[in-house]
Amino acid sequence: METSFKKTAARLLGTSLVFLFISFTVFPVDAQEITPPGKPGFLKSTAGENEIRVTWAHPASNGGSMITEWEIQVNTGSTNENYFLLGSGTALGLGGLINGQVYEIRVRAKNSSGFGPFSDSIQSTPYSPLLAPQGLQIEVDSQNVKLEWEPPLANGTPVVGYRLEQWYYDNIQLTFTGPTTIADLGLMTSYTSAGLTLGDQYKFRVYGISPNGAGSFSEVQAIIKNTSTSTSTSTSTSTSTSTSTSTSTSTSTIVVPPTTTVSPPTPCTTTPSQIEIESDALLNNKNQETSTEIEIDVRVPPKPFYVC
Repeated sequence: METSFKKTAARLLGTSLVFLFISFTVFPVDAQEITPPGKPGFLKSTAGENEIRVTWAHPASNGGSMITEWEIQVNTGSTNENYFLLGSGTALGLGGLINGQVYEIRVRAKNSSGFGPFSDSIQSTPYSPLLAPQGLQIEVDSQNVKLEWEPPLANGTPVVGYRLEQWYYDNIQLTFTGPTTIADLGLMTSYTSAGLTLGDQYKFRVYGISPNGAGSFSEVQAIIKNTSTSTSTSTSTSTSTSTSTSTSTSTSTIVVPPTTTVSPPTPCTTTPSQIEIESDALLNNKNQETSTEIEIDVRVPPKPFYVC
């Protein structure tokens, strides 16, 4: 009986046991190669009085590693200075510059593999704001107004053109509305506004334009009345004075209030210093990088400085 059970158990074990073999195959995976970042793009500058503000964009490729530093190179032809900005910010302010001096600027990025190539360079020149055009005069002829003026007083900033704005007085809102006309005139120092409406009041502003934009303006107002006795010619200057003479035989009259000259705020006279301005954090969609704006004074000898 015992012998028969053992034989039966052995036969069952021999037929029902299954051996399972599991094999694992390991495929090697190469680590991503890190290379220097690409060339920064969209380098732009905004020049002011004794300063230039520069912005740029991240390279199309960061080389597989977060950008940690920027090098900004400023070249005047006779000097070449490099500034190093730690972090991923894409804005820089250069202060203490010389008005009228041409500055050539370029930038490059650095990651854990090193610096990449420089961006294309740009040129920028700081200037003082232009003063207002002088001797603004207007003359009416029927429903046309002719304006003439002279260049601003020289302050070292070149005049590359003039801009005229025309506004009209809204009798319902009781304020001037506009500008309804904007004319970029090149270097012309006269302009005729035609087809004006009898009985309406107008305001004209004339700006000088420098390479860095519009400066101060001279302004004059006029009311064209439907009368039959006089024509008025007015001379206006940047000192807010006006004179007028009258002659007969015209059907319109123009009434001119004193000229108003608006000047930009007085520039800061404190000694520029090397300062750092931290802007709001800006999340980079690809690199999780932030934006920081730094303002430096180029009169301080360049040396590495870092913003955490």
